[in-house]
Amino acid sequence: MARHMRPKLITLETLRAVDREYRDLVMSLRALASLLHDPDPGAPDDRAWEPVLANILDAELNQLATLMGDVTAALRMEHSATGPRRSIDLSRALESAVRRTGSRVLTGLGEPVRVAAHPEIVSQAIMSAVSLALRTADGRVSAGTRRRDDEAGVAITVPMSEERHWNRLDARLSLLRRIVGAEGGRVAVDHRSDAMILNLWFPVAGKAKRSESA
Repeated sequence: MARHMRPKLITLETLRAVDREYRDLVMSLRALASLLHDPDPGAPDDRAWEPVLANILDAELNQLATLMGDVTAALRMEHSATGPRRSIDLSRALESAVRRTGSRVLTGLGEPVRVAAHPEIVSQAIMSAVSLALRTADGRVSAGTRRRDDEAGVAITVPMSEERHWNRLDARLSLLRRIVGAEGGRVAVDHRSDAMILNLWFPVAGKAKRSESA
């Protein structure tokens, strides 16, 4: 069975945008670390604020880890030959990815659906989508699986009051589109008055393109 090389996924523009976000995250982490080690003299003596800062620090570290995971996944897909896609349970992939992010995302899993993809890439794509949602949401993020025709996907509902929060992360969304697209899938964003729905669609197992087995 033939193996093939992936197309180019990381452009110079994307790399520059990722670098900007990386620097923003590092600055945020340094500021949080500074507050933990050298708190504001006006802070209460019971140090009740420490758990709050620790939670924020953990969230920012998860964001950084996911960002680096996206870049690593894209580079691996560009420069490594891959075998055929496998049939994987998308519901289990969603549960696993949410658990790995360490976030409290409401998951409403539908009936089990199987897609044709590489498990590690699907997992990274879901973690990246959840990370994007958490970074822009104005409320509790929820996620679930769905099926439509020859596609099955993950739908992540992102409560938000202003679209500008999402637009600021266009570079990461673009990279996510490239990663999912290289898996034969697609990313679609639906708009509602109070939320955005980030959809990751993959070919249903058994419906993948013939070129995959060529």
